[in-house]
Amino acid sequence: RERRERGEGEERAGREERAERAEREERERVERAAREAAKAEREAADRADREARKLEEREIEQARRMAEAEAKRSIKARQMSDSKVAGAAAVAAVVDENAEEGESDTELSFSSLVTSKRLKRSQNRR
Repeated sequence: RERRERGEGEERAGREERAERAEREERERVERAAREAAKAEREAADRADREARKLEEREIEQARRMAEAEAKRSIKARQMSDSKVAGAAAVAAVVDENAEEGESDTELSFSSLVTSKRLKRSQNRR
């Protein structure tokens, strides 16, 4: 009887020990899964942040390029305007010069046309 009780006691102790071990292993498994989930979440957030920064940098670069292109267009338009004003002034000077010399309207028109064409050619060479 004593042996039987001792056997049952050892059996009960073994069952309790196995139950505690199973409980401990389950708790460790849950904790490990929670750590892995937190790590995956941090990595996903880091990836999202990097992608957002890349997108922002691309948008900034695109805006910079557009601003540079607009500045170039503005400069070119100003230069063309300046050259047209200079050309008109040169033609007016020739017309004035021809008028002072008393050339006829036909000669004046032809002279202005030749001067105008020469000016255009010289501006195109620039």
